[in-house]
Amino acid sequence: MVFPLPCRRAVLILCALIGALLVAEPSRAQPPNIESFLIPGDGAQVWQLAPGPDGAIWFTLTRCDEPLCVTTVRHEFIGRITADGQLTEFPLPFDPQPHGSGPFGITAGSDGALWFTLIRGDAIGRITTSGALTFFPLPPSPFPPGDNAPYVITAGPDGALWFTQASAVGRITTAGDIVRFVAHTGVSSDPTAITAGPDGALWFTFINANQIRRITTAGVQTTYQLPAPCAPFGITTGPDGALWFACTAGSIGRITVGGVIAIFPVPFAGASPGSITSAPDGALWFTEQFNGMLGRITINGDIAEYLSGPGTLPGPITSDAGGIFFGKGNYISHVALGDVTPPVISGMPGPGCSIWPPNRQLVTIATITASDGELVVSVASSDTQGPGAPDFVVSPDGSGGVVVQLRAERRGVARVYTVTATATDAAGNVAQATSTCTVPANQGR
Repeated sequence: MVFPLPCRRAVLILCALIGALLVAEPSRAQPPNIESFLIPGDGAQVWQLAPGPDGAIWFTLTRCDEPLCVTTVRHEFIGRITADGQLTEFPLPFDPQPHGSGPFGITAGSDGALWFTLIRGDAIGRITTSGALTFFPLPPSPFPPGDNAPYVITAGPDGALWFTQASAVGRITTAGDIVRFVAHTGVSSDPTAITAGPDGALWFTFINANQIRRITTAGVQTTYQLPAPCAPFGITTGPDGALWFACTAGSIGRITVGGVIAIFPVPFAGASPGSITSAPDGALWFTEQFNGMLGRITINGDIAEYLSGPGTLPGPITSDAGGIFFGKGNYISHVALGDVTPPVISGMPGPGCSIWPPNRQLVTIATITASDGELVVSVASSDTQGPGAPDFVVSPDGSGGVVVQLRAERRGVARVYTVTATATDAAGNVAQATSTCTVPANQGR
């Protein structure tokens, strides 16, 4: 969680809280496979990160004309970095206002481009993977002082981009059509982070109002008040189908789509989790901005904390199929994580599978597929194989699936076929499914 300077009104309370959190030095361990890449230049600051459609990580970036950023002049970029540290930068138009136009949130859109927010520029930007830029100015906000201050942005389930802004949640289509939905609870309670949920809605945080909200694509909102203190910032959909969020007051939260809330305290004082992401190892990873740590929490609530490498305090975090990436001032670090998600097997014979009449014909009872990896299907029969044609045939369907045919035959008593499918992916994860199919002894079964 990194906030563009100066602190915007949504985080005034958080800014006052920082000093009280720095009270203890935790024990630390180094995670495996961490690589850190320096983003060169005076005062370089990485703000937010997102996986792009090209397999790289894209990010918002600012620099200064001098060390320590003595003046308020900023030069702004959209950056791209690969897992091995290859860096590309695309400069944004220079904005002479103090601190520039403020590029911050970034996400991949449904159109194959990257979309980003300009907090002080009061606009949404779009950049193709080749660097072509388009800007969409936001209409004036009806709320004083009239600026929109677009902040975090995410791809919605409706193909549009959704973003938080001052006192509202915004929606912009890939054609540039903009709609604003009022989201306001009082002074200093602007929406902060936002993510697409597993239920076809968007979920966002109110850091100072201590709330999680759900908004449908039609703009209908539901509010969930959190146990105090939390001050939620980052939010993401977890591997368990719930929403997980970072409580800057020192914990990680979980809320189901039905509104059931659980809070998991982070063990060490001064953690102040800010950003959170769902990772390919089946857990969630988060940054602890004010004690410099990197955290990991399982869906059961078990928490581990690690040294986060060089740079200032860790802020934004994201993930792709290979691991996690997080920003630390002028560094981007990568932690390689093994894939622990097994393939999904589909198309198995359902409960009560039965073959009738017993006319000795082969009957197709399933076309089995696996979401990933190598699929092997075997069949066993309760009868021994007799002379003649085989009792079952297992054959590829030409599209990666397997067709299972069973012979409609029994020898006086019911015959039970057992179909077993095993899928193994490139990371060694294994999934197995078993079903039975019966040729009954008689039509009454």
